[in-house]
Amino acid sequence: LHLNRDNKKFILFYSLHGITKFNKIKNTLIELSKARNCKILTITPFCYIKKSKYFEPHPEFGPHEFIESVYNSNTVITDSFHGTILSINFGKDVYSLCDKNGSEFRKIDVLKQLGMNERIIFNASNLIRKNFQELDYKKIYSVLEDMRNKSILYLKKALED
Repeated sequence: LHLNRDNKKFILFYSLHGITKFNKIKNTLIELSKARNCKILTITPFCYIKKSKYFEPHPEFGPHEFIESVYNSNTVITDSFHGTILSINFGKDVYSLCDKNGSEFRKIDVLKQLGMNERIIFNASNLIRKNFQELDYKKIYSVLEDMRNKSILYLKKALED
């Protein structure tokens, strides 16, 4: 896997929801595109988005292009657990769109453990309204390393028993 950081500035919007959810946040994404003066590259397997001044859709992207897009993005906005976790691992300016129902517990739990509470986004309009603190990835990676070590110890113990 060869990941090139290109000089093209873009926001990645990765969503596993359909057109109804997209339409609810479309105007916020357009505002964000204008404010940051960059396109929004979209990877939305379950939602067709038309190419426009603001959106650059890529329905043809597979796993390799997805990972490359996260790696090369300036910012990631996603409703996906895996999109959130991969963005954290790549040290991205990530915003995790969450519903208020119980199905989001994995994302929310991990983000809270990493001290990334303000990156849990229940209302997409907050992407424009709030002034977010820059993420301290030195601190985040320290906590993540501790979480990984605890997981490895748990797995070793479980396999020994």
